[in-house]
Amino acid sequence: MLTHPKPLLDKLCEVTGYTLLDLAGFAKDEGYPIRPILLSPFQKIQFRNLVLCYWAIKEGYFTSCARAEVEFIKL
Repeated sequence: MLTHPKPLLDKLCEVTGYTLLDLAGFAKDEGYPIRPILLSPFQKIQFRNLVLCYWAIKEGYFTSCARAEVEFIKL
């Protein structure tokens, strides 16, 4: 059976433990549209990286967004 890929926000919730409401608030605070359908492909990548950077710092994996971004680029 063919499965559909998960939407970006669902994936971010699964990885980070944030809720959709958390992500919507974060998007609004950072100046992104709170509805994912309104994000351009480039904005989706930027938003994903930003959320993952802040989450990785909060969890203690990295000490700064710059360091996290360097590691994410290697993936």
